[in-house]
Amino acid sequence: MKVESYKIIKKRLNDEGAFKISNKVGLITVLVEAVFIAAVLWGLTKVEAFSFGFFVLQLLLGWLMFRSSVLIHEFGHRTVFTNKRVNDFFGFAVSPLALIPYTSWVHIHQGHHRWTGFADKDPSSTQLRKIKSVSAVTLQMFNVVWRLWLPFPTIQFFFAVLWLNPLVEFMNKNYKLALKALFSVIVMLTPHVLVCMYVGVQTYFTFITIAALIHFFFYEAVTAPPHSGLYVHSMATRTKPLRVYEQDSVSRSSSMKPGWLSLYSMFNFNLHVEHHLYPSVPFYRLSKVRQRILQEDDSEYVDVPMLGFMAKLRKKHPARTFIDTLPPFKEEDAR
Repeated sequence: MKVESYKIIKKRLNDEGAFKISNKVGLITVLVEAVFIAAVLWGLTKVEAFSFGFFVLQLLLGWLMFRSSVLIHEFGHRTVFTNKRVNDFFGFAVSPLALIPYTSWVHIHQGHHRWTGFADKDPSSTQLRKIKSVSAVTLQMFNVVWRLWLPFPTIQFFFAVLWLNPLVEFMNKNYKLALKALFSVIVMLTPHVLVCMYVGVQTYFTFITIAALIHFFFYEAVTAPPHSGLYVHSMATRTKPLRVYEQDSVSRSSSMKPGWLSLYSMFNFNLHVEHHLYPSVPFYRLSKVRQRILQEDDSEYVDVPMLGFMAKLRKKHPARTFIDTLPPFKEEDAR
């Protein structure tokens, strides 16, 4: 998008109040989510393991775990409440359910926004670079997992990128950040450890494993379309990050119809281009951003149907989607 168009849209959005954060909406969102979570957890205490009701509640819990990860995204951007500390408090509070250490996520996601489209600089894309050098056997295993819609890539991302982030920061000698990240991991894990000690290891994993897998499935299904095949830059091809108004060239949205479905099912997490262009707009006003962008002729806005696009991705060999589209890296040029 041209900078002139970007500024015009931004002014119009500002005049319409799109950047205004409503504490009332934020509080309602948190309270409603807390009620849903409490109801599902209470229900799980009343059903037999592996009964019909158990599986229904596992599906709902997995969905709520995924929604919690989206809320962490919103808390991290400080778009739920006007007060930073209130956002951070709820970010930490919801992190055990989302299985995401809040501080690590905020730091990594900030890097993602700064280096969107850069395969060697975006901290959320570190696994992509490693894929390029894996063996043929490992790549074939990845192909099988990918085509079966098994969320192992997301599980690896959570573990290697988010959960091990304190170790990564420590090895990079960012000791202060490493301690903060470690604290967020402890906050995330402590409720799980306590519940495990109270109900026993077997019971804990019986009631968390299926829900966690559903959570990872939803997370992968929603987060794969926005950037798959769009990590086209590296420090070998471009030394400066894209400006905010250029990020529509390396991201895509994955809409759902009717529009209210994405708002209420995933807090508009799928409106990715809109978010990257105007990251300070609250999730419940991203539809306004979408409307304004569609009115511009010079935008590189790409919108794909979420389920249809994801189904097409799953039919392709992951090498075609994730490896062949990667740019050259500096050390490759040096060889």
